Amino acid sequence: MFAQKPAGLPGNYPSKPVKVIIGVAPGGGTDALTRLVFEGVRAGWDHPFIFENRTSALGSAMALEYVSRAAADGYTLTSTAGSAYIGAAIVHKTPKNLLAVLDAIAQFNSQVFLLVSSTTLPAANVSELVAHAMKNPGQLNYASAGIGSSAHLIGEYLKLMFGHLDIQHIPYKGMGVAYADLFKGRVQLAFATTASALPHGKRGALRILGITSAKRLDNLPDIPAISESLAGFEYVSFLGAVGPAGIPAPITTALNRQINEVLRQAEVKKALEAGGGLVTPNTPQFFQKTLEDFVQRNINLVRDAKLDLSGASE
Repeated sequence: MFAQKPAGLPGNYPSKPVKVIIGVAPGGGTDALTRLVFEGVRAGWDHPFIFENRTSALGSAMALEYVSRAAADGYTLTSTAGSAYIGAAIVHKTPKNLLAVLDAIAQFNSQVFLLVSSTTLPAANVSELVAHAMKNPGQLNYASAGIGSSAHLIGEYLKLMFGHLDIQHIPYKGMGVAYADLFKGRVQLAFATTASALPHGKRGALRILGITSAKRLDNLPDIPAISESLAGFEYVSFLGAVGPAGIPAPITTALNRQINEVLRQAEVKKALEAGGGLVTPNTPQFFQKTLEDFVQRNINLVRDAKLDLSGASE
């Protein structure tokens, strides 16, 4: 027997444990933030939520496919980042139409990235980086966590926006190895999450050149936006909850309402903002628009930059 549920929950939902699929290995940022938010929902409803990390050779894209095939009853949910939608909708094209087989529930945050460089690179800011790249075509490279990753696409976006800069992409199997080469100057540049890159910048192991948000963030006021050197530059990803298409609207509304309550909690807000995320309670319709715009933008980017993503591993 579960405790009496709070007012405002529809029918007999939830009457059994809710399963939350996490498409990454335990211990990372997405895993930690997903658990933090849904633990808040669990506490608010006083109802069991079960977490299951489900990864594969195709990464978190397969978690989305798994959830898309589950019953649309609100008992199987997942959190998703922009990289998962890139992997599923753009790289592997599985499911065939991701936006049609998953329902948006609530966005947790808007995730921005830092452009970082090796301290051996003679550039203190984005303008100096571009000038150096133009004078030394083909001599610079940038690291990413793999072909088709967010960091890869942001790097190609930067090159495209600055007029097809000749900077080579070096894919790694993870940013841990990439950082080691950045520290030693074997690669010169990378885009990375603020959570992973900021500590290296603060201790002087890397140089932080800019941030991908449209303007400087209030919690990182000393980091210039790349748009200050290139008008219109912006690349923002996200983390949020989705479920199988067709979840009854009252259940989606109840989940959205409770997640938004959790996002207002100081501890949760601080954790989400620590990674550069901008936290704003929102509607399922708002998050659906975020998903649609993000997918279309990256489809356009792959087309315009003429990217070959066939070598992607996740």
